[in-house]
Amino acid sequence: IDEIAIKKRHKQYALVLSDLQERCVIAILPERSQACLEQWLEQLGPERRQAIRVVSMDMWQPYRQAIQVKLPHAQIVADRFHVMKQLTERLNQMRRTIQRRADELTQQRLKGCRWLLVKNRDELTPSEESQLQTILVNCPELRTLYLLKEEFRTICDKVKDRPQAERFLRAWIYKAERTGDRFLLKFVQTLRNWWTEFLHYFDDRITNGFVEGINRAIRLIINRAYGYRTFEIFRLQILALHGPPVPFPTNLR
Repeated sequence: IDEIAIKKRHKQYALVLSDLQERCVIAILPERSQACLEQWLEQLGPERRQAIRVVSMDMWQPYRQAIQVKLPHAQIVADRFHVMKQLTERLNQMRRTIQRRADELTQQRLKGCRWLLVKNRDELTPSEESQLQTILVNCPELRTLYLLKEEFRTICDKVKDRPQAERFLRAWIYKAERTGDRFLLKFVQTLRNWWTEFLHYFDDRITNGFVEGINRAIRLIINRAYGYRTFEIFRLQILALHGPPVPFPTNLR
């Protein structure tokens, strides 16, 4: 389960439902509400609903509630890339706060460094690594949060065993809470709220990763069309290009 902005300025979103095995879009819904998702799931019928074993999603409460109501047997997985995105956003909030109150030299060093902080450290070029080191040496608060971000990513990338992942994550939370940083504490609270769903990731390492590629393709379609007059035309265009090889029942919208 994921969403895509059709018109960002108008906060208009479409809900994109994809098949994790076939790696294709199976439905485009006109809004990202709990009621809309529940209605679609209800139309599937008992047999199709029972066949759904795992649901991967970002941390949006209406999605979780809809799945708990209509697919109580299914395992909910909090998508690790969305979890990581939440953490990097907290890092960027701290960067902006430091930048606003810093002296002119520090502001100059921090200018344009957003992507350096978000990018995986092992993917940095030598010049980027050098620039990053300068920033972290001059901003100890930012350094602490950045290193915790990289440690969290390493846990997601390297740990294969769920019990081991839980131990590492509890130790990470302890270190995060000891910083007292308000941005990091907000992330910790979000992580606690989705604790079980995030730990489910370490069972089979299921993610929404391939959906990001589909979303990029959908954005290209939106840009080429300069918008669509009706949602139905938009929906059919996406399903024609990225739908299942065998057409999904057309009455299930």
